[in-house]
Amino acid sequence: MQKILVICGPTATGKTSLALQLARKFQGELISADSRQVYKGLDIGTGKISFDDKFRKFKGKWLLNDVWIHGYDLVEPDKVFTVADFVDFFESTTQEIWRKGKLPILVGGTGFYIKAVLDGINTLGIPADWELRETLKDFSTEQLQDKIRDLDPKKWKAMNESDKKNPRRLVRAIEIALSTQPLATKDQKIRPSRTERWKLDALCIGLLAPHDFLFQRTNRWVEERLEKGLVKEVEDLIKKGYKDAVSMQGIIYKPMVDFIEGKFDLMVLKEKLKNQIHDYVRRQLTWFKKDKRIFWFDITEKKWKEKVEKKVRTWLNN
Repeated sequence: MQKILVICGPTATGKTSLALQLARKFQGELISADSRQVYKGLDIGTGKISFDDKFRKFKGKWLLNDVWIHGYDLVEPDKVFTVADFVDFFESTTQEIWRKGKLPILVGGTGFYIKAVLDGINTLGIPADWELRETLKDFSTEQLQDKIRDLDPKKWKAMNESDKKNPRRLVRAIEIALSTQPLATKDQKIRPSRTERWKLDALCIGLLAPHDFLFQRTNRWVEERLEKGLVKEVEDLIKKGYKDAVSMQGIIYKPMVDFIEGKFDLMVLKEKLKNQIHDYVRRQLTWFKKDKRIFWFDITEKKWKEKVEKKVRTWLNN
């Protein structure tokens, strides 16, 4: 049975740092489970790096502190990248890593990506995308109609007149379209992931901390990103014509665009970013805590990294 290590949890828990450390100890390569890091040019605002990291960029992967991390820069910012696309990418990448005799380490905070590769997917199991819903909350009914019409014309035609005028149902249709569009069949179901047939031996490590601790960390994260060039990154993306791209509609990039367009000042921007990330952290914790496979480690406790390493070593030796 093939082994895969999963490092998950909310933003600002140091998942990638831990994964890099474990990769060096146990001959691993990382796969990013982050729905925004797949986009080219979205580097600072998606947290692809800490600013002390040494990295080189290659197609679809980076060499980060001498460890390969796959899943960065897979598509242009204006392309739709769905969970089905991620499952296909994950399957081919893990096969490549296994062929090299190394350990795949899936690391990230997009819980649906992780669930999809471990359990398979179909539209009935697609959860609410709270980040997307936050983005769409101020859209008019007509704007929502335009989005679903562009994403999934067949779904639009199949909707009754009542649903076409119902913002809540339009948002749900958009969620499903974004998650399943490339592999959708007539009855809107998705084939199970091939990982089910692999019978993966997955060890899931979850990182957490008290809310106040995480909020302080995310606040520092926002300040550092703004100091290190986030505004310029977004300005460059706007100049390239990506202002209205799907990738730019998240909790970081949409407020940045509004700020650059002069809709509010820097203080308001910082408050918006911090509050939205705090909400996102809460939602991540709610999502991950439902998964009983996860072994949790509190990053505020002493020697927590040593405990994780011991857990991983025992699992690998079984």
